[in-house]
Amino acid sequence: MADRQTVIKALGLDVDIVSPLIEKAYKNEAKQIFEKDLFSSPHGSHWSTSFHASQFPGDEETACPRKAMYGFMNIPDTGPASRKLVTSAEAGLDIEDRIVWRLHRAGILLSNPPDADYQTNFTDKKHWLSGNSDAVIKIPRQNRPYALEIKSKYGRVIEEMQRGDRGPDPQHINQLMTYISLIHMYGHEYWPDMDKCMGGSLLYVSRDDPSQSFEFKFKYDEKWINAGLARLEEWQGYFLDETLPERPENFMWSKGACQYCPYKKNACKPDWKDGITNMNESHGIEYAKSVRPNYNYQETREAVLKRWIEDNT
Repeated sequence: MADRQTVIKALGLDVDIVSPLIEKAYKNEAKQIFEKDLFSSPHGSHWSTSFHASQFPGDEETACPRKAMYGFMNIPDTGPASRKLVTSAEAGLDIEDRIVWRLHRAGILLSNPPDADYQTNFTDKKHWLSGNSDAVIKIPRQNRPYALEIKSKYGRVIEEMQRGDRGPDPQHINQLMTYISLIHMYGHEYWPDMDKCMGGSLLYVSRDDPSQSFEFKFKYDEKWINAGLARLEEWQGYFLDETLPERPENFMWSKGACQYCPYKKNACKPDWKDGITNMNESHGIEYAKSVRPNYNYQETREAVLKRWIEDNT
């Protein structure tokens, strides 16, 4: 008598039906994002038209002006995102949304809830900087907006933070500090009767057990934000002159800021090897056209100028 597995195989019941469909759906969507620039305007304006709080340079030595220029050029990544990367990001977003919803229902959320068309945006027009904090809340018995940034990590990382063996990621600190500063400077546009924002928290939540978390608190730092804004002014000059700035001498291709940079392979490294200093001559343009045949460098550039200069004159 045939065993159970033999019978199942003979009947064709060992072949998955749903799993391949799901895998194909993820791959097709990732391909559309990569080749068609899908979902590229999550907050109403194209992602490539501004400096972002999530990549604010602050006073970090690892801040790269070349990366910022390739970002304005909207050079595609090296390929479609993997399902693992996408699902990890989606899981983190779901955790974030559930926390923000509860803050909303508790009556202490000042910024827009997760189902709003757009998150509450803060924009520094002078420096072409924009940012959308995960949440802005009102602390009981205080009359100040308070910035909250939520990040998810594996449970073992949260445990290391709880023991004091690990601190927050530097990029996350920069991101939160930028939100604190933007809310400090422009929060009155949304909440004119409140005092200026003076602080915020990075809340790390376990992906394995979202009831476990750890919080790091930070204060507004005028010196820090001014150092970063001065860098953005310098970087604006590069863009306006269509200049690719020199690659920082202390950078290494296989380590640090360059290691996983999405522009290294098809733009930055080839440009650096050939001594290209003009954005309009970058190898990244031909690469972008090979991925997206309708890509137009001048139109991409003009979208930045229209957003920050033409619309504000």
